[in-house]
Amino acid sequence: MASVNSNPIWLYFEKVDLSKAKCKDCDKIYSLGSEKPKFQTLHGLKTHLAKCHKDVNEAYLKKVSEHSEASARKKIKLDPEAERTLPNFVLCRQ
Repeated sequence: MASVNSNPIWLYFEKVDLSKAKCKDCDKIYSLGSEKPKFQTLHGLKTHLAKCHKDVNEAYLKKVSEHSEASARKKIKLDPEAERTLPNFVLCRQ
């Protein structure tokens, strides 16, 4: 079952039914918590990558960062020339 979700986690997992996903690396099945998309969670999938596939997790985190940057750029709609002149900032939670 293909997912239409844009979360990069789906590069490493595939949905096997309404409430479960399978790791593409080791074929383990994980629950999404509910059959209803509104109540599903990706926490178990993220934890699995972090604990069992550290190299894949690093790639996932990089994709998340790139995805977040692209989304932020779309929201503020900077023109490409202005983007090149802006310094890169890292937002940290204190």
